[in-house]
Amino acid sequence: MKMRVKYKIGASVIIAIVVFSLLPTIFSDDSTNKIDHVLIQAIKMNQMGQKAMGIEGVSAGKIRCVIMADPSVTSDLEVLGVEIIAQMENFIVASIPADLNTIGEIASLNKVTYIFGSRKREIPPEPKLDYTTVATGSGAAGERYGASGDGVLVGVVDTGIDYQHADFLGSDGTTRILYIWDQFLVPIGTETSPIPFGYGVEYTKADIDADLATPAPHDIVRSTDGIYFGIAHGTHVSGIAASSGMAPGNYIGMAPEANLAVVACPLYDADIINGWIYLLNKAQSRGMPIVINNSFGSQLGPHDGTDVLSLFIDANSGPGRIFVFSAGNEGYDWLHATGTVAGDGTETVTFFIDNLDGTPNNYAGSVYAVIWFEGSDTTMQISCTTPNGFTVGPQGIGFYPWPPTATNDADITFDTLNDAPYPPNGDNCYWLEIYPSTTLGYIFEGVYTFTLSSTGYTTGNFDAWFYSTDAQYDFLWWGHQTFDTTLGDTSCCERAVVVGAYTARPNWPSNTGFYYYYTSQVNDDIAYFSSIGPTRDGRRKPDVAASGFGVVSALSHDSPIWGMVSPYITPDNQHRIMAGTSMSCPVVVGGIAQMLSIDPYLTPERIKDLIRTYSNTDSFTGLTWNKVWGWGKFNVLGAVTELSPHVSGAVVFKPVAMYRLGQVNTLLADIEELLPDEVPEDIQALLDEAQEHIDNANKTGNSVYANNELMKALELLGQVKEKLS
Repeated sequence: MKMRVKYKIGASVIIAIVVFSLLPTIFSDDSTNKIDHVLIQAIKMNQMGQKAMGIEGVSAGKIRCVIMADPSVTSDLEVLGVEIIAQMENFIVASIPADLNTIGEIASLNKVTYIFGSRKREIPPEPKLDYTTVATGSGAAGERYGASGDGVLVGVVDTGIDYQHADFLGSDGTTRILYIWDQFLVPIGTETSPIPFGYGVEYTKADIDADLATPAPHDIVRSTDGIYFGIAHGTHVSGIAASSGMAPGNYIGMAPEANLAVVACPLYDADIINGWIYLLNKAQSRGMPIVINNSFGSQLGPHDGTDVLSLFIDANSGPGRIFVFSAGNEGYDWLHATGTVAGDGTETVTFFIDNLDGTPNNYAGSVYAVIWFEGSDTTMQISCTTPNGFTVGPQGIGFYPWPPTATNDADITFDTLNDAPYPPNGDNCYWLEIYPSTTLGYIFEGVYTFTLSSTGYTTGNFDAWFYSTDAQYDFLWWGHQTFDTTLGDTSCCERAVVVGAYTARPNWPSNTGFYYYYTSQVNDDIAYFSSIGPTRDGRRKPDVAASGFGVVSALSHDSPIWGMVSPYITPDNQHRIMAGTSMSCPVVVGGIAQMLSIDPYLTPERIKDLIRTYSNTDSFTGLTWNKVWGWGKFNVLGAVTELSPHVSGAVVFKPVAMYRLGQVNTLLADIEELLPDEVPEDIQALLDEAQEHIDNANKTGNSVYANNELMKALELLGQVKEKLS
């Protein structure tokens, strides 16, 4: 359906625009409700020669997405020109033709549940370990019970890792990083992409060790950290979770004997899910439990655990497969508003857009307000008024006017999520999209409003979140604002462990020769930036808080501040201090790795039960659970103590040693099927060395020693299987 309307712009300018129905008429009613609106947005903007903000765009006539469908649908998808990149159960990461008719055909397949666009997630902005391991009881758990993360894989999806940093070496001088998948790189020479993903470059432990054994410059492994994002975030995060303390300064992480697998990721949804599939498969192939760190987030979503990342986590978490998310750094930002529209009434919400530099940036930056309301409120309409009194709308559900309506203050349009409620939660959504004015080249600073109106009976409840794609624009609500529910979208996931931040370090030494401290924070109190619960649907998140305001960890050689004299770099010049829930998240990741080293079959529910039982409370936390602290301050020592059986004061590790023996036998069976008639000498040498460790484990009466020997055998057998594969 098409119709022409006119809007009056200023005193005398009349601009005619075309208002499109959300999708072409070729789409059936059922199929329109299966397509994420951001796919349509990206394709339409590509047709105008522009790139959609906050979503992966069109490339070579295709666009990447995540299809939720019956696993048997793959052959039908391929007939329609869909390139399947990776699949885990009913989640399919795919590249599809950037053609609305083809997308409609895909959506019309009965086996397809929903097609999600690949949204962009962000590393939370940093608000302007030795203490950490003490505050959580991690060091004591390692000393008393041997819970050091041995035999556990810590997965990290982030900006990358500085594989050369000594904190990621073991006591034998070799790397503890088993895999790096750098999704940014294009293979050269003998480099390869991991199967089945077909992009990026994969490096193994053998590659990294070979690189470290060569004189500088190291040229076997090209992966870096800090180049693509301007911040070496992943190295710092990885060090908190699993530093061995081998670098000068001896900053030991939570799980110093855990292995690492790192995905350097652009942080689009499709890449994130590919990274998770990669990590889960690597852990499974090695028979290792895995805990995955996710220190990123977004406010663009329903905040109720029904975004695509949350759905994937809920479906693929389980025994020894744990996901941990940072709560977010928007604790006391005015980015959430809530209210109610009375039946047959209106409700006007006021907000201020601050243009921080006033320079033209064309469509390079934009501001979104994402407004969720109940699915039964089908008569809800929206309009927006600019600082100089230009009004766009009202508009109802089921339309996406494009291009945006031009005013002298900003170009504005409204996007509905679907013609009908969003299937995973049954709710409706408007996106208020505010782009730079085609007249000014930027968004005019000032007071804006949007008005929700009802033309019939509705419940009228709504929640709105702001999001800006450019640091040039800041914003705040004037009225209707609340500090509740500022968690990142995927931090509302039910089965993920979600972590807030508090201050556990009052000061730190720097390479300037002085000590520094945060004047804005009280030691042991919640960090001012730690995002606040509950979820939009009222569930209890965050789960716990951990040290996150002032955490010292590894400094990447690729960091913009490497080699500088800075208040944020420690005297050893190998570490830096950072703050954020990005830092508290790996504290809990490392603690969970310690738990998994005792019981590798722990489920997310069991881990959260241990967190609830043993988290510390005090005068700062007050009674828990609460929306700021969750269940209190993370305490891994209590959890490890419960998990560790005692005999005459000595810890019995027999269950873990038996588990490792089962892993060894499984790997040996796999290898036996792969072995050629004539075994190469290098393979035979590895098998002989592995057999020595297995024999040592069988001879000893010390289950801790047996576990360590079997882990060495597993590492060698893993190398054999990789070579044979």
